[in-house]
Amino acid sequence: MKNNSKNKKETIITVAMLIFLIAMSVWYAYKIGLLFCGYYFADDHEIARLHGGIVRDGLFKTMQLWIVADTNLRFRPVYWIFRVMESYICGTHIVLWHLIKACEIGFCAWIGYVFARKMHVPHVAAFLFGVVGFFGSQCAVVYRLGPQEPLALIWMFMGLICLVKDVEQCNRSRGWRIGFHICMILMMLTKESFLILIPIVLFFAFILELQYADSSDRTCGQIIKMYLKKYTADIVCELVVFAVCMGVIILHSGVSSTGYAGLDASYTIRDYLNGIWKVWTGDLLPYLILLVLFMGINIGLSVVYRKDKKFLLLRLSEIVFVLYFVLSQSLLHAKTGMSERYLFPCITGIFIYVFCMSIPLWIKLIGKKCILTWALEILLTVWAIGMVVTSQFHALCLNYVFTCSNNTQMLIRLSELAEQNGGKDCKMIVSTPYGEWNLAISAFMEELYDIDYVYSLSQTSSTDQAVDRYMVKGETREMLSLSEADIFIAQQEFLPDRMRACGIEYTQLQQEIFGNYMIFIK
Repeated sequence: MKNNSKNKKETIITVAMLIFLIAMSVWYAYKIGLLFCGYYFADDHEIARLHGGIVRDGLFKTMQLWIVADTNLRFRPVYWIFRVMESYICGTHIVLWHLIKACEIGFCAWIGYVFARKMHVPHVAAFLFGVVGFFGSQCAVVYRLGPQEPLALIWMFMGLICLVKDVEQCNRSRGWRIGFHICMILMMLTKESFLILIPIVLFFAFILELQYADSSDRTCGQIIKMYLKKYTADIVCELVVFAVCMGVIILHSGVSSTGYAGLDASYTIRDYLNGIWKVWTGDLLPYLILLVLFMGINIGLSVVYRKDKKFLLLRLSEIVFVLYFVLSQSLLHAKTGMSERYLFPCITGIFIYVFCMSIPLWIKLIGKKCILTWALEILLTVWAIGMVVTSQFHALCLNYVFTCSNNTQMLIRLSELAEQNGGKDCKMIVSTPYGEWNLAISAFMEELYDIDYVYSLSQTSSTDQAVDRYMVKGETREMLSLSEADIFIAQQEFLPDRMRACGIEYTQLQQEIFGNYMIFIK
């Protein structure tokens, strides 16, 4: 009766936490104007392109085209299934896109909280585990519409919850293990940086078995034999899927096709060591300091309170677990560094060790009500609050809102100017510091406003010939010189100088400014 009452109370708190986190996420997005800010250009151009594809080719054909195209550079089929489905539901209604993103972030934080509770972490620490990871430079996942990390994290936490329940069930049902396999496969097919975590996630089952058997009289050898007997088929199954996915990446997509991550044959061991050092001394540093501190505390407590082999094996296994996260992700991003949303897999592994392995250890060794346990939990809480306060989270969100508002106003104004300068035959040249922004403006103008002649001019190009970057019907790539364009869109001072070199006096043209963008009209 007592257990039923406890379970009912836990269920009520869990449901209340879900409502609270999603409501807070949506409320914040509404309060700062994120829901209504408009388009950012990075990632957002996919919205216009996907919508146009669905209108022309239908839902499933568009889904097939994007998944196949993605495998030439990446391997994220599940992400694209969800992305195309979102486009089918939301169209180009940007408010709906941001609303879904806010709900996704709230749900991701909640599923992290649920996982921490399953690992016997107190409510406050479990809440911090679910929430604090979204603060810091990685907070871009809160407002940008493209990152796949929150979706991959959801699959990961759901899979780990299934694994915890499977260990607790003691072979009474294979339902939880089947759920684990489904979630891991979905995680592997959502983001490549999570794919490489599969070996250590399988090892996590061994850690759970060690924790569960810690109070029993079974020896280390018996626990290892039991683990292999129980999970060998599951390990083989997961590793086969893992090998197939890696095979597609190695043989088809390429391990160096993504500029910011992967392995490159031209890099030496010294290059990679230097890259890893830059990763560790960059945005990851505060989390590594926290990890080293808690490793020291855990080792110290273990030496004082427990010294048996089974307990030592469990502690070493936990350290292997977290070091795999740190080293694998550091190596993956050694080429260009690891910041913003790319920190998420590594931070998640560190947080699992700090929150979900360390706190239950303190409670077990020195008691839940011991002043030392309270002191350690307060230390962790103070660190978490410090990370939130110093993260510039609010400032980054406001900057995004400001940028999007200017971008959207500029797109509307460009459509008006196009109508005044030839309508569908109006020719535009876009030149920004980033090719993706050129592509985004081109995609939005063609899909949202039916302006077909939008060309891209690279800021590093030595010619004045712009190219047709965005082609939806397989046309032959066209070129357009500056002298032939009706409207120019530029950032900084690049395009005015190029126009002057081509004999176009930009000071005599009509000019309009939208944030960092300048529009010149002939």
